[in-house]
Formats: sequence, structure tokens, C-alpha cells
Amino acid sequence: MPDNFNLSAAKFTHYIKENEGWQYMLEHQIREFPGMNDLLSTVIKGNCLTADEKACGEIHFKNQLKKQQAAMDALNKEISKQQKRLISQLDNETARANDIEAFCTEDILRERIRDIEKNYIELKTDFMKYMSAVI
Repeated sequence: MPDNFNLSAAKFTHYIKENEGWQYMLEHQIREFPGMNDLLSTVIKGNCLTADEKACGEIHFKNQLKKQQAAMDALNKEISKQQKRLISQLDNETARANDIEAFCTEDILRERIRDIEKNYIELKTDFMKYMSAVI
């Protein structure tokens, strides 16, 4: 293991591309929420569930969708901050070379994106199972 820590322009470029991919994925997933909410409302209104069953399902999934979107929005803001930092230092070798905070922040973002993605997949799976059960 080398004694000195040095972030190259290539590594910063890799981080920028990595973050762009995450932002694209988050934007794509966030765009699905209005459709999921509309589907939920349509199914709840037109189904023969009891009033309690309708309210329970609708409240649960609307809350979960809001919570997931808020988490995604917050993460997207953090990624944007990291992007600005990386881009501003990309051509400044002195500022970039020992920026361990950029390195650590990128690792934290990777963990957060993994958790967000896992939660999104679980929510969408549970949502689709619920939809198939009540239709």
C-alpha cells in the first residue's frame, strides 16, 4: 500500500461518471412515483375492499412512496454537491491530489445509493404484490 494518498484526474472523472449514473437512475425511479400513486388511487376507488382495507393500503403505500421519494431527493442533492466539488477540482491538481474528503464522501454515497436502491426494489415489489392481490 502506498504511503501517500493521491487522487488523480482519472479517479475524479470516474467519480463524476459514477455520480451521473446514480442521478440518472434516481431521476428515472422518481418519475415512476406519480404513476404508482395514480394506479393506487384507481385500484382503491374501483375495488370491492372494505373501507378499512382501502384506507390501510392507500395510506401505507402513499406514505412509503413519499418517504422513498424524500430519501431519493435528499440523496440526489448530496450527489449534486459532490459533483460540484469534483468538477471544480478536476483541473486543479493541488486541490485534488490530497482531497481525502472527496474519496470518503464517494464511499458514503455508494453505501447510500445501495440502500436506496434496495429499499426502492423492496417497495416496488411489495407495491406490485399488493396491486395483484387487490385487482
